[in-house]
Amino acid sequence: MDNTFDKFHYGDLMEAKQYDDAINYVDEFRALDPGSSQLRYFAALARGAKGEHILESFDRMQLIPPNEKQEEMIQIFKEAIEIDPALADPYWDLAVLYARFQHDAELASYYLKQARKLGYRHPMMNELEATIVRLEAEVGLQ
Repeated sequence: MDNTFDKFHYGDLMEAKQYDDAINYVDEFRALDPGSSQLRYFAALARGAKGEHILESFDRMQLIPPNEKQEEMIQIFKEAIEIDPALADPYWDLAVLYARFQHDAELASYYLKQARKLGYRHPMMNELEATIVRLEAEVGLQ
């Protein structure tokens, strides 16, 4: 292995949707330089992209991801947050997962608030908020 992280190689892996390879590649360099904020960002970004790819695949097929895929995505997004807490996308993705599939208004609301604190904006944000409010109301009725 060359001792220099190659952003172009990483970018090629990401572009080709070879997320596991991108994760492994950047993690090799993180092991050599665990304090690098740039490598943490790239590691979190690759994990987030992998989780989003899984979610988008089910969305394109108009299917609800099975529980094991939901848990896999949750784990991936939480890893991304652990690696780089300043990356807002995984918080948004967790808010979506918890609202749409887990029907957990509390966690969905928590992750949405975290995404907002980081300045995250999304065209579906108002719709997600409405879903969370609806879920909270349903819990209140039970």
